[in-house]
Amino acid sequence: MRRLGSISRPVSHSLSRPRSRQHGASLVEITLSILILAVLLTLFVDVSRWLHAWSAAGEATRLGARLAALCERGADGEQAIREQMRMWLPDLSRERAASVIRIDYEDPAGTPSASCDARSCRQVSVWLDGHAIAALGGLVPGGQLPLPAMRASVVRESLQSRTGACAPVR
Repeated sequence: MRRLGSISRPVSHSLSRPRSRQHGASLVEITLSILILAVLLTLFVDVSRWLHAWSAAGEATRLGARLAALCERGADGEQAIREQMRMWLPDLSRERAASVIRIDYEDPAGTPSASCDARSCRQVSVWLDGHAIAALGGLVPGGQLPLPAMRASVVRESLQSRTGACAPVR
């Protein structure tokens, strides 16, 4: 006897066959998930490194401006300032620092002047322009993440140290 409302259905062949088509599906899903997570982690690390380098470059530029305002003008003083700035930017080579870091002594009109001295310079500006960090920690050849140009200006004060040069900051 059959009850009302109950229908007997034949067993489907798809349920009785082995699941050979779905055998590696979970492995593929996990592999894709791991790849996506690895890309996101790498992106997060690179953005974090870039933000840290940006912050360090800003601090180095401000330090350079403060030192340039206090130190005697000249090649030795500017080289000492660049070396102090390089302490904040370890990935900046000594050779590249000369082209990336620019120190401008400005006259009372506010224009860069090569002839102003400790009495006639109004302010000093330090520029950091063209600096970049290696993408993916240097794993990608030629991959660079450029930093924006930075400038810091400070009113000039000459304290004229006994040596006439810029004393290192410890």
